[in-house]
Amino acid sequence: MKMPLIWINEREKSMGTFRNIDELTTATRSAFKKGGFYDGLQLVTLEGDKYIVQGAKKEYVINQGRIKTFLWKLIGGELYRVKLDLSDRSEISYSLLLASILQIVEKDEEYWDSDGLLEQFKSKARNSNSIKELVELLDEKYNGEFH
Repeated sequence: MKMPLIWINEREKSMGTFRNIDELTTATRSAFKKGGFYDGLQLVTLEGDKYIVQGAKKEYVINQGRIKTFLWKLIGGELYRVKLDLSDRSEISYSLLLASILQIVEKDEEYWDSDGLLEQFKSKARNSNSIKELVELLDEKYNGEFH
């Protein structure tokens, strides 16, 4: 899969992007629970390919050095490398992806407008011409690089 890719959590009406494989496959313990982050997560690539996470398994603890690992264990935030079980590839249409993005930002406008640029983001999203443009636009917004 080419990065970045969009993740969409329909259950929680939230979304964001993964910029690299490490972001996609690194998680805390709570992400594995039933109803956790990965449960039913949708992944959308730059080309419009869509995958649904059908399962996530801990592969191993990510070694962060002894002191850091001890502190993470103490607060319950130990990091794991994740192996994802993905559905077969399907496709998502541009119009469906755009509608999902706009629905999520409108549901939580306070969060998405923290930089004061929500209306500009929605306008650019509506005027985009491809799934690739939508993915790149959301990636900028999600990572605080939207101007």
